[in-house]
Amino acid sequence: GNVIRSQGDLASAQAHFDAALAIFQAGLGRDPRSVRWRRGRALVLIKVGQLETARGDLPAAIARFRTAGEIADAVGAEHPDDRQLQDLRFTAHLQLGDGLSLQNSGAAALAEFRQALAIAEALIAGAPDDLESQNDVFVVRDRIGMAKSAMGDSAGALADLRANLTSMAGLAARDPTNVDWASNTAFGHQQVGTTLLASGDTSGALAEHKAALAIWTDLAARDGSSADRQENVAAGHINVGEALAAPGDS
Repeated sequence: GNVIRSQGDLASAQAHFDAALAIFQAGLGRDPRSVRWRRGRALVLIKVGQLETARGDLPAAIARFRTAGEIADAVGAEHPDDRQLQDLRFTAHLQLGDGLSLQNSGAAALAEFRQALAIAEALIAGAPDDLESQNDVFVVRDRIGMAKSAMGDSAGALADLRANLTSMAGLAARDPTNVDWASNTAFGHQQVGTTLLASGDTSGALAEHKAALAIWTDLAARDGSSADRQENVAAGHINVGEALAAPGDS
């Protein structure tokens, strides 16, 4: 299903996901309390929801994500130390929040993102050096900031995005060789810059976009063959140009 979806054959992908769902449903029919079957069903529901999002069927996708979240929360509550189940809970709530955001249901999306953040922060509390959870926290805090921005809470969004940037920049400073943390830091500067520009603070936006561009440029220099890095640099130049062209800067 995943490979076929990446190739663009959504109908065939749906058929394979449906086949997987049927297997998990049959397993649940034999053993309704099975962690394996419940976890598998929730995972496939998320994949089906992603497929429905790609097709533009947001109500169906949201329903899938919500069901997956309910299953994952129930199983996760029974096994709080199972990392895979907690990751599944995080993904379900994050995907549901994304779907609700696309549907312009800002308050509901924000609630889901906050739930995902609580899960990721709980994982960090148990393992402070867990890089995956650190990244999850960065991702969902960004979602929270952007959800607030979409709801008109520019000040709240900016506060969250700046706090997120400060946290990630601190991690990047601890290990300058970690390209993922450096990339996240650049993205954090970009998000703060975009929010400042939307609020009319062109000089602040320009400073943030220049900081992002400097990091993107450094990362591209480290890996000259990466088209993604080059594209990031190009996007950085565009963002700086937009900030310079906006009223208030020249």
